[in-house]
Amino acid sequence: MTQENPNSIAADPSPPGESNVAAADELIKLQAENAQIKDKWLRMLAEHENFKRRKSEELPQLLERREENLLLQFLPVLDNLEKARQQLPDASDLQAFKSGLELTEKLFRQALEKFDVYRIDSLGTAFDPSKHQAIAQESRAGVQEGTVIQEVTPGYRRGQRALRAALVIVAS
Repeated sequence: MTQENPNSIAADPSPPGESNVAAADELIKLQAENAQIKDKWLRMLAEHENFKRRKSEELPQLLERREENLLLQFLPVLDNLEKARQQLPDASDLQAFKSGLELTEKLFRQALEKFDVYRIDSLGTAFDPSKHQAIAQESRAGVQEGTVIQEVTPGYRRGQRALRAALVIVAS
């Protein structure tokens, strides 16, 4: 037979039934708090899923509006090209035709500038492979090696990034 040590049992000052009631009340309180936290978590999860769904639906619409905005910028250019073409057979005044083409070019550049697209200045600058594509090299007296001496096709940049490199001839 084992003997119990009277010092090993902690004394509980509350009556035996009262301890169970307090524990049950605490359990009910914690279960209610747990239910509230779970409900809040489920609501936040649902909100997050709805947010992701809305964003995935909005992205194609946003891209489509961006494309439409870009295309709308080119319509006046097309209109002026059509007008210039219609005037060509009847144009006895080449200066008027030239002015029409210059206006069209100006409108086209302005449309591109609305999208931060600008021509890269190449002639007389040092060759830069991030902005230029060399298609030939030529010896030129009095010109430093690596200098762009002719621009065959202009390059364009958007911000600081080249959209299309300029095709150039470089001094050797």
